[in-house]
Amino acid sequence: SHILVAANALTNIPIAELPVSEFHHSRVLNDNGVLEAQILLSDTNIAKLGLLKNGALEPGFVALYCYRDNVVDWGGLLWAHAYDSTNGSLTIDGAEFGSYLSSRFIIQGSNYNADVATLANTWVQQVFTDGGPPLVSAITATGTVLKGAFYAYEQHCVADLLTGYVAQNPGGIDWSFDCFDNDTNGNARPT
Repeated sequence: SHILVAANALTNIPIAELPVSEFHHSRVLNDNGVLEAQILLSDTNIAKLGLLKNGALEPGFVALYCYRDNVVDWGGLLWAHAYDSTNGSLTIDGAEFGSYLSSRFIIQGSNYNADVATLANTWVQQVFTDGGPPLVSAITATGTVLKGAFYAYEQHCVADLLTGYVAQNPGGIDWSFDCFDNDTNGNARPT
């Protein structure tokens, strides 16, 4: 059975278990899988949970973790929701944690000369550490070194760096965001 938990994206503290229906999610290599689910807010038992009032459904603020048999099998961010007033249902949409990289840019100059995997990890860590969700990373060096320079005015989107610049170079990398129960409180977090 699947359980969907909403947590504060910055502290990883669980807010609520979401009573979802018509739930599905996907995992994708070198891109971001998505999640969609419906919550029948017009149900009186669900309304008593106060999901809107306690911030459990706030786009951009909530991390979503899907547990299957008590193991996290999907994690990402809640990015949007849409309310259908005809039946009182709220459709929520999320994307894996890599989706955060689409809204983050590197805006300072730097010279680089490192393994492709190390570069990718450095850029990802830089933006997650600067106000993003908690992240632990694991990399395997490729043996392929990239040399170059960025200028501040280029404002490189980190998602573009991963999907284009790093992954499409010869000796490039595959990447994904997985989640494990490994923070100090036993809560899920991306890796």
